[in-house]
Amino acid sequence: MCGLAAVLGGVMRSPLTGVVFTVELTHQWSVLLPLPRASTAAYALSVLVLKRSVLTEKIARRGLHLTREYSTDPLETFFARDVMHDVDEPLAGTALQVGPDMTLGSLAHLFAEEGTGTALGHRR
Repeated sequence: MCGLAAVLGGVMRSPLTGVVFTVELTHQWSVLLPLPRASTAAYALSVLVLKRSVLTEKIARRGLHLTREYSTDPLETFFARDVMHDVDEPLAGTALQVGPDMTLGSLAHLFAEEGTGTALGHRR
C-alpha cells in the first residue's frame, strides 16, 4: 500500500492524492501514518529527478511546454508562421533569419540576443 501511495504521489506530483486514494481504495486506516511518508518521498524524488511530471511529458514532447500551473506557455505554443505577414522590405540593419517553424519564444529570445526592439529591425 505504501508503494501505491508512492507511485500516485510521484507520478501525479500530488502526495495527498496518493494517500487519500490508497486509503479510500483499501479502507486500511491503520496504515494512514506511513502513507504520507512514502508518498512525499516519491514526490520529492520525482521533482528532483524529472523535469516534468509523467502526466505532462507526452504533451511536452508534442511541443507544448507547460508551466507549473499546467497551463501552456503561449510563446511556446504558437509558431512564427501563425503570426507572420509577408514583408517586401528587408529588415533594416539586421541579418535575422526568421523561419516559419520557430516558436514565438525562440523568436523573442533571438530578438533579445540581437537587441532588436521590433520585427522591423529598429535598434534600441
